[in-house]
Amino acid sequence: MVTTAGSYSPAASAAAGSSQHSWEEGEIAFLRAATNFSAADRASLIKGSAGKKKGCLPVGATGHPVIILQRSGAEVLITTVSSYGWTHRQLPPWQQACHKGKARDDFRAFAGSERPNGRDVLLLRPGQRFPMAKASWVYAQSAYVVPLSVIGRFDKVKGRVLRMTDESLRDLCAHMETSCPTWRGCQARLSAATTNNVFAPPPKLALFPALLPLSTPPAPCGGAWTSHWANPVAVTYTHRGHHRHCQLGQRGF
Repeated sequence: MVTTAGSYSPAASAAAGSSQHSWEEGEIAFLRAATNFSAADRASLIKGSAGKKKGCLPVGATGHPVIILQRSGAEVLITTVSSYGWTHRQLPPWQQACHKGKARDDFRAFAGSERPNGRDVLLLRPGQRFPMAKASWVYAQSAYVVPLSVIGRFDKVKGRVLRMTDESLRDLCAHMETSCPTWRGCQARLSAATTNNVFAPPPKLALFPALLPLSTPPAPCGGAWTSHWANPVAVTYTHRGHHRHCQLGQRGF
């Protein structure tokens, strides 16, 4: 379970409506507090004690900034960013007794935070940083697929949306793909969301537009018309200096 503490508490970050921003992969959003979920979202997402409720999302993961790892239609794959109570304990999560069951190699640190292992630090785009730059960690075994209805802005950074570099995002996803036990299930759910969001193809257009009637019919090879298109059944044309009369079918050309 992710610990809610410090500047990343639900009370400190009001989640604005996700409809105000079109979320893209690599951006930092905010997962609303569970108390702000709709009844339908709570019933389908929140994981209850002893498996009494369906869902995969622990209550402790809500109310945190999250990384949009992947997106498919109105569903996003996320992982949380947390300070793990650093402001109270002054310890990184892998040194805290409440997280002793988590492997140190499964943590990742953003630049400025204490590194848990030899893996590269995670980077935001140039000029960007988390409000708690000394305490921003990701647990690579936590991945969840949620609808955009529970996603909002991380408003601790005013006026802009934080975003990871493309290289760091690929690195983190590759790490999670090999270590996160729920990664494959999340991918299956995203694939299902893609299938459900496929729109019907547009109607096929005619290869050739309908031809409009000509005011004057084309002349036969080597000849020139001497009559008008007034009588489409019987026409006269000049061919090599001789006048000839042609009887055409009743349907014309």
